[in-house]
Amino acid sequence: MNMVQINKDTVSLLQPLAQEALSENYHFIQRTIDQWLDGSNDFSKKGEVFYAIIEDEIVVSVGGLNVDPYLNEPTTGRIRHVYTKIEYRRKGYSKRILQKILQDHTSSFQRIRLSTNNPIAARFYESLGFRRVEEEKATHQYLVPSNPF
Repeated sequence: MNMVQINKDTVSLLQPLAQEALSENYHFIQRTIDQWLDGSNDFSKKGEVFYAIIEDEIVVSVGGLNVDPYLNEPTTGRIRHVYTKIEYRRKGYSKRILQKILQDHTSSFQRIRLSTNNPIAARFYESLGFRRVEEEKATHQYLVPSNPF
């Protein structure tokens, strides 16, 4: 297992994963690629990151953190585009990505939001410390612990 940060030179590695996601009627991986290529979202703002886990030269899991595009609050982040290949699910790949994001990339944010309509995904996020909220464009949020120093 190798976790890598995706950038403009490696975003094309996501294409096979996008094809699988489309077969499940999930369009967000292809949208990630398209937005990266057109420059509308390349995960380059302060605090933003997009990871992929590669196993046997295949991208098996992805996920990222953006400044929340639905709010005018630069201190609110948003978990984006988390997806794991079908045969790799329930093996901890998404958890590894989310833990890395929450441990290493939240210093720019006071809270992190996300939206899911999948009950299994909701339980997954809740297991990582996200709490349900009733906000426009968000079902869950994570309050970033403040630095006491």
